[in-house]
Amino acid sequence: MAEELKDTLAKLLNKYKLAEPLARYDIVNSWEAIMGKVIAKHTLKVYIRGKVMYIHVDSSALRNELVYAQDTIIKLVNDHAGNKIINEVVLY
Repeated sequence: MAEELKDTLAKLLNKYKLAEPLARYDIVNSWEAIMGKVIAKHTLKVYIRGKVMYIHVDSSALRNELVYAQDTIIKLVNDHAGNKIINEVVLY
Protein backbone atom coordinates (compact mmCIF):
# COMPACT_ATOMS: atom_id res chain seq x y z
CA MET A 1 0.00 0.00 0.00
CA ALA A 2 1.50 3.32 -1.06
CA GLU A 3 1.80 6.06 1.54
CA GLU A 4 0.95 9.59 0.70
CA LEU A 5 3.89 11.95 0.45
CA LYS A 6 2.65 14.12 3.34
CA ASP A 7 2.46 11.08 5.63
CA THR A 8 5.98 10.02 4.71
CA LEU A 9 7.28 13.56 5.22
CA ALA A 10 5.53 13.79 8.62
CA LYS A 11 7.15 10.51 9.70
CA LEU A 12 10.59 11.75 8.64
CA LEU A 13 10.16 15.06 10.46
CA ASN A 14 9.06 13.26 13.62
CA LYS A 15 11.83 10.65 13.40
CA TYR A 16 14.55 13.28 13.16
CA LYS A 17 12.81 15.60 15.64
CA LEU A 18 12.45 18.38 13.10
CA ALA A 19 8.68 18.95 13.26
CA GLU A 20 8.77 21.38 16.19
CA PRO A 21 11.81 23.41 15.04
CA LEU A 22 10.18 23.73 11.61
CA ALA A 23 6.92 24.88 13.23
CA ARG A 24 8.85 27.48 15.28
CA TYR A 25 10.55 28.77 12.13
CA ASP A 26 7.18 29.03 10.39
CA ILE A 27 5.65 30.95 13.32
CA VAL A 28 8.44 33.52 13.37
CA ASN A 29 8.29 33.98 9.59
CA SER A 30 4.48 34.19 9.62
CA TRP A 31 4.31 36.71 12.48
CA GLU A 32 2.60 39.37 10.33
CA ALA A 33 0.02 36.89 9.05
CA ILE A 34 -0.72 35.70 12.60
CA MET A 35 -0.87 39.05 14.41
CA GLY A 36 -1.57 41.57 11.65
CA LYS A 37 0.38 44.38 10.00
CA VAL A 38 0.09 46.93 12.82
CA ILE A 39 1.55 44.67 15.50
CA ALA A 40 4.17 43.26 13.12
CA LYS A 41 5.24 46.81 12.20
CA HIS A 42 6.02 47.57 15.85
CA THR A 43 7.66 44.22 16.55
CA LEU A 44 11.44 44.40 16.66
CA LYS A 45 12.19 40.73 17.29
CA VAL A 46 10.33 37.46 17.79
CA TYR A 47 11.92 34.18 18.79
CA ILE A 48 10.99 30.96 20.54
CA ARG A 49 13.10 29.07 23.06
CA GLY A 50 11.63 25.91 24.43
CA LYS A 51 7.91 26.54 24.89
CA VAL A 52 8.36 30.30 25.49
CA MET A 53 7.87 32.98 22.83
CA TYR A 54 9.81 36.20 23.32
CA ILE A 55 8.44 39.32 21.66
CA HIS A 56 10.31 42.64 21.55
CA VAL A 57 8.17 45.66 20.61
CA ASP A 58 9.07 49.33 20.15
CA SER A 59 6.04 50.75 21.97
CA SER A 60 5.35 50.52 25.69
CA ALA A 61 1.64 51.10 25.06
CA LEU A 62 1.51 48.17 22.64
CA ARG A 63 3.52 46.03 25.07
CA ASN A 64 0.92 46.73 27.79
CA GLU A 65 -1.92 45.81 25.43
CA LEU A 66 -0.17 42.60 24.43
CA VAL A 67 0.37 41.65 28.08
CA TYR A 68 -3.41 41.53 28.45
CA ALA A 69 -3.72 39.55 25.22
CA GLN A 70 -1.16 36.85 26.06
CA ASP A 71 -3.73 34.03 26.08
CA THR A 72 -5.00 35.15 22.68
CA ILE A 73 -1.46 35.28 21.28
CA ILE A 74 -0.76 31.76 22.54
CA LYS A 75 -3.99 30.49 20.98
CA LEU A 76 -3.36 32.21 17.62
CA VAL A 77 0.21 30.93 17.42
CA ASN A 78 -0.68 27.37 18.38
CA ASP A 79 -3.66 27.37 15.99
CA HIS A 80 -1.38 28.55 13.19
CA ALA A 81 1.09 25.77 13.96
CA GLY A 82 -1.61 23.14 14.35
CA ASN A 83 0.09 21.96 17.52
CA LYS A 84 0.91 23.24 21.01
CA ILE A 85 4.25 24.91 20.28
CA ILE A 86 4.23 27.62 22.96
CA ASN A 87 2.64 27.92 26.38
CA GLU A 88 4.08 31.25 27.55
CA VAL A 89 4.74 34.70 26.09
CA VAL A 90 7.37 37.13 27.39
CA LEU A 91 7.17 40.74 26.19
CA TYR A 92 10.02 43.26 26.12
